[in-house]
This record gives sequence, structure tokens and C-alpha cells, in this order.
Amino acid sequence: MDKLPRKPVIPTLLAIAAVLGLLYLGNSVDFLSGVTKPAVVAVLNLVGIESIDNGDHLHAGHLEVPWTGDCAGLNILVVLVAVTLWANRHGPFGAAFWLRLLLALPVAYVANLARIFSLIGLRWLLYPSIETPSLHYFVGFLWVLPFLAALIRQPKEISARIFWLEILRIASILSLLAPFVSAPGGVMVAMSSLILLARHHWHSPTSIGAGALFCSWMAAGAFIAEARMESLWIPWLLVCPGYVDWRLSRLVPLVLLLPGTIPIFAMKPWAALIVIPAAIWEVSLIFNSRTQEPASEEKSFTVFAAAAVFHLFPFFSSIAAIAPCPGIPPPPGVMAIRNPGGLYNVRTIGQTPELSCFWYEPNEGGRHHTLEVCLQYRGIKEGITRDGELVTDGQYLYTEFFLMPGGELCSYQNYLSRTLLPFSRSGAHLIYMTPKEAMSREDFLRLSRKSAEKLAALVSQE
Repeated sequence: MDKLPRKPVIPTLLAIAAVLGLLYLGNSVDFLSGVTKPAVVAVLNLVGIESIDNGDHLHAGHLEVPWTGDCAGLNILVVLVAVTLWANRHGPFGAAFWLRLLLALPVAYVANLARIFSLIGLRWLLYPSIETPSLHYFVGFLWVLPFLAALIRQPKEISARIFWLEILRIASILSLLAPFVSAPGGVMVAMSSLILLARHHWHSPTSIGAGALFCSWMAAGAFIAEARMESLWIPWLLVCPGYVDWRLSRLVPLVLLLPGTIPIFAMKPWAALIVIPAAIWEVSLIFNSRTQEPASEEKSFTVFAAAAVFHLFPFFSSIAAIAPCPGIPPPPGVMAIRNPGGLYNVRTIGQTPELSCFWYEPNEGGRHHTLEVCLQYRGIKEGITRDGELVTDGQYLYTEFFLMPGGELCSYQNYLSRTLLPFSRSGAHLIYMTPKEAMSREDFLRLSRKSAEKLAALVSQE
């Protein structure tokens, strides 16, 4: 019997590189705001809602809607182009393929407008509540799904059910990756995730043991949601039992690569010593593997449908989660002005006027992100550089501290370690800022730490 032909590995590797580049692009540039924001303002005015562009905010009736780079829709465009590239990586790169890529731009534009109007509608109904990051991306994700059929060609040899579950899986993982690729360890997380994503092959459960694995996987997802351990969503999706090859030769690189999809591990300097050899091993296995017909799915519709639903679970789980993971409010003895979204402007006694302190409670009660991610979510993407504890965007100097209950100040790596266990309290994220010309870098870091230590001392006394 003749051997099956090898899978076309070169298109897969090119797709991995292209998708990784697109994800990074989505966090570093913003060229769509100039055509998105005027359209939003014009439509709102057209329907009778007085709207004004105030730069980083839109005034819409009685609402003040923050405008960030994500509102411009570049991440939606990146996800659409990346999914199109990935889903068509084994097909011919003819005129139809390039037409699909070109269609991604207008489709992303329309989908993003629909997302913005949906979020404004939710704000209008729920004011003064605001959308959380998870809801922000979940609504965008929902508006992307109806457009995917126009951009993706289904291979004849794969059933529609299996193919669209794969597309749902790809879009879910890329949507989780897109906002955080430029965070510490983000490139390694993206590389590990995309290489494992290339394993796509649905296996229908044929035994009681396989069904038990699916139940365990779903229970683990519910636990992650309740414990607010958002950094585990990507590895959780990647180990969906329907996509795991249970041969020992494939399980070993999976086990070695999977920690590379978790930021707290990927950001360690020594992580590359484990992840890169595992990635090379996995790529070699992809190169030497043979194409296979999809497993039968006739008797597995219930598990199949549950797997599809659970691939959406990370996007709405935090909205429905019951158990809070509380932060800590500013202590007595400081001047604190509360703003929407769990943000306080905080000032300690004797703090220099040029120094601003922002005290962030966790969104949705979840864990805090890095300073760079916080800036990106608020629309500051260009020119962000880090030099040790100092971050700058060219106009302002920034630094950060993570303040835990009990008054301990942590760096981001220590913070991740402290909040690794389920149901850990999230603490507060302190971000200090000053105009670049207001003081030297050394004075800024010294005064910021002095203020943070005062806050920590007050929290420890509670």
C-alpha cells in the first residue's frame, strides 16, 4: 500500500510566520481611526444622537465613550486576514485567494462599525457601567463570525461541520492572542500557540474514556472561568481532547510546548531553552507527517456541539462568573478621585504636582496586565519603549507597581507568581506618569517609588 503524501509544511510555516507578523502589527500601528471615527460620529448624528469627536473620547448624547486603537478595528482586520491565511494555507494561491484577502479590509471595517454601535448601545442601556475588555473583544468576535464564510474556502475533502469548528477554534485563539502579543513573553506565547494550532485534526470520541476526557476538559474550563485565571485560556483551548494526538511521539512536544503558551512561563529568560527545541521537534513532526482523512463524526454530534460552544466560552465566561476576585480600594489618608471603570486619581501627602498616580482596580475582578498593555488598551500604541522600570511613549514617562493586600509592592513577574493560584486577590495596579520634560528619569523613578511605598504602608495598616 502506498504511503500517504506528506502534508505541505512550507505553506504551514509561512502561514505561522505571516500570522505572527500580523498579530504584532495589530499592536503596533493604527491607520484605521481616521476612517472609522468620522463614520461613527456621522451615523450617530444621523440617527439623532449628538456626537462630537473629543480625541481619545467620543461624546455621544449623555455618554463619554473612550476611543482606543482597538476601536479603529485593526485587530478585527488582523484576525480576519490571519484566519483567511491560515484556513487557505493548503489551497492554491490564485486570484480567488488574493480576492478573499482584499475583501478582509471592507469586511473588517463593517464588522467593526457593528461592534462599536453594539457597545455604544450597551452603554446607553447600562450607563454608567462600561464594557469590560472581555466584553469588548467578545462583541467584536461575534460580529466577525458571520463574515468568515465569504473569506474562507472549504476543502472538499473535509466535512462542513469539522471545517467550521476548526475555523471557530482558529478565530478564538487568534482573538485571545491579538491584544497581548507585544506584552512580555508575547512573541513566545504566539509562536508556541501557532505551532500547536497547526495540529488541527478532529478526532471523534469513540469510547467512554474519550467522553470522560471531554467532560474533564469542560470542567477545567468552568474552573478557569470561576478562578479568573485568564492566562490559561489559550493552553486550555489547545488541549481540547478532540484535537490532541494521543501518540507518545506527539504528546511529548505538546507537553514541552504548552508552557510556552502561558505568559508567566514564556517571559522567563530560560523558557527559550525548553520551548525552542520543542518547537523545532514539533515542526519536524509536522514536516514528516502524512495527510489523513478526518475521523468519523456521525456518532459524536453532542460532544462536537459542546466543543463548539466551549470554544466561545473564554469570551463570555468572565461576564457570567460568580465568584469575584477583588482588588483593593485606595486606603484612608490619601486623596482619591474615582473615575468610571475602577480607576482612581490618587495623591499622597507631599506628592509633587508634576507626578500623577493612577490606581487601577482589576477589570471584571480579573488579574492586571502590564503597563504596556494598559497603554495599548487606552489607545497609546506608537512609540512605547521600556528601559528597565521606565516606560515612555515619547511624551510622558511611566512606571508601574503592583500593590498586594498587606502592603507588598511587586514587579509584574512577582505579581504573576503571587496571583498564580486560583481565587487569588488581584490587588491594585499603580501607574505613575509625568511629562517627559518635567523631571529627570532618575527623579521620576525615585519619587514614584517613594509615593508607592507610602501607599503600601497605608494599606499594610488596614
